[in-house]
Amino acid sequence: MVSPIRWLSSLSVSKKFYIIICSMLFVLLFGLGSFWMAMTTMSAIRAYVAGEGLWSKAQKEATISLGRYAISHSESDYEDFLRFLRVPLGDKRARLELEKQSPDLALARQGFLDGENHPDDVNLLIFLFRRFRHVSYLDAAIQVWMRGDAQIEQLIRIGSDMHAVITASGMADESASAALGAALVPLIRENEALDRNLTLLENEFSATLGEGSRSIASILLTLMTALSALFGVLVLCIYLVIARTVTEVDAAKSEFVAMVSHQLRTPLTLIKWSVERLRKSDLSVLTPHGRDDVETMHAETKRMAAFISDILDASRFEAGTLIIQPYELDIVVAARTAVAEVLPAAREKGLTIEEAYPDSLITPADPTLLQVIFANLLSNAIKYTPKGGVIRLSLATQPQGTIIVVSDTGFGISTDERSKVFSKLFRGKSATRIDPVGTGLGLYLVKSILAAAGGSIRFESAEGKGTTFYITLPREGMRSRKGNIHLASPRADR
Repeated sequence: MVSPIRWLSSLSVSKKFYIIICSMLFVLLFGLGSFWMAMTTMSAIRAYVAGEGLWSKAQKEATISLGRYAISHSESDYEDFLRFLRVPLGDKRARLELEKQSPDLALARQGFLDGENHPDDVNLLIFLFRRFRHVSYLDAAIQVWMRGDAQIEQLIRIGSDMHAVITASGMADESASAALGAALVPLIRENEALDRNLTLLENEFSATLGEGSRSIASILLTLMTALSALFGVLVLCIYLVIARTVTEVDAAKSEFVAMVSHQLRTPLTLIKWSVERLRKSDLSVLTPHGRDDVETMHAETKRMAAFISDILDASRFEAGTLIIQPYELDIVVAARTAVAEVLPAAREKGLTIEEAYPDSLITPADPTLLQVIFANLLSNAIKYTPKGGVIRLSLATQPQGTIIVVSDTGFGISTDERSKVFSKLFRGKSATRIDPVGTGLGLYLVKSILAAAGGSIRFESAEGKGTTFYITLPREGMRSRKGNIHLASPRADR
């Protein structure tokens, strides 16, 4: 039998998402249903507590009216006694109807309304009674209610007996009045004792419902906590599935790109050598058009070689840990070397490169990675600065470390693209228009190298005026790091 974990692992990503999303919806719906049930139950308990208050008040008023009737012998006091008893008697009719196997809910509603319960609370009272009649806390409260109804029956009997005694007595003389008083005394005492007993029952009823309310609140808190935890676990599962999928896709993509680039590199190298031999041979036998074709092949193979090197650099960088081997070197010398490499391209385009360095600037740095940084920033500046523009490279030492500044008077970077400049494979609209075949990997590599070496890069740009990049190397130099990845070359492209 296949285990659930192994079965789940064998499913496709889409099916895993489907199962997790369905589980989340189930948990969410179950949680909402549980919350609704709990809130409805709490509201119903509140309605019963309010109803108990009405019941208790009516009972007290009935007892007082009966005591007053024993003194005044006024029929209006006895009528008040009977009127106040309508409240507990209405609730009793509702209870007796709901105790039936197939209750008439209309009669039950009318009973609660006769008990002066709020119309909006009536359905809640019926809901709680029918759904939780035999749950411990409600069963205990109903038992108290039944004992209270039995006491009300005794109160009715006392009132009836008192009314009969007073009605039968004509009180024609003092002896008859004395006999009436003697007959009423035990009824009055019984009424007072009954009132004390009912007070105890009313308090017990409220306490029982209060305990039930606290119990439901505790259950609700536990349930909501458990559901929240389960929901969090499902969200975490989604995150893990997404992260794993993205990682696998990215790794497969990088592996594929590296493989294709490597496979292209060998035939491209042969083509490059062949073109080089052809350029060194006697080209006089070719027509002017043929000689132009040779130069075009030379330029394009050179461009393609740089393109493949960029892709290999990026794929290598993502496939492992970059090796950083810094040692003390003069960054001024490295900067001049980088400028010398790009100077022919700058002159061909009619650009001026201005340099501002101190006499010497010694700091620990990895020369290969430093050349990658210089080459990317300078080649980008040359590529995206129009003819007659100026490129400036300056070095300085500040408290936070070594500052490298590369600025140009090029096209600049649009506001909506600035947040994406260091993203992998991103190329701005202006860059794409000027150089359609760029890789969009240069600045991504520069930022990745600096982050690994403990440095940083930022830029300022104005459309139509140019861009300035600020590179900061740590005061103590590039951070040394062991790894398994060397970059292919110091050449790259934005």
